[in-house]
Amino acid sequence: MKWPPDWCERYFKRKYHTIDPVVRRTPMLSRPFLWDHLAEHYQLQPDERRVLEEAREGA
Repeated sequence: MKWPPDWCERYFKRKYHTIDPVVRRTPMLSRPFLWDHLAEHYQLQPDERRVLEEAREGA
C-alpha cells in the first residue's frame, strides 16, 4: 500500500479497521469493487462514511 504515513497512523490509532466498510464488506463480496463506490451500493453507517471521507482526504 502507498498510503501516507499520517493517514496510516490515524487509521490505526482511531481503530478504523473495526469500522472500515471496505474491511467489513470485503468477505461478503465475490467480485472486485472500488472502495469509494461502496456508499453507492450499500447503506453505510455514519462512522463508516466518515472513514471513507477521511480516506479520500488522506490519500
